Amino acid sequence: MASPTGNSEKLLSVTDVARTLNVSERQVRRWVAAGDIPAFKLGSRVRVAPSALHRFLKDQALDVATDMPRVPFS
Repeated sequence: MASPTGNSEKLLSVTDVARTLNVSERQVRRWVAAGDIPAFKLGSRVRVAPSALHRFLKDQALDVATDMPRVPFS
């Protein structure tokens, strides 16, 4: 299935995203509702572009990295 953005990415379901991230579908839906993961609604189904998921993960990694305390190497 091509995404509504016009590129040929195969869109992911909430279940796909949940399995990929090893979290619940409920958590994925929360992130989508909060706007953390951009998604498309196709009929009653929610779909996420792989590039949107990648950006979300990249943003989360940055948040984690900036929140971590600096520990000097011995």
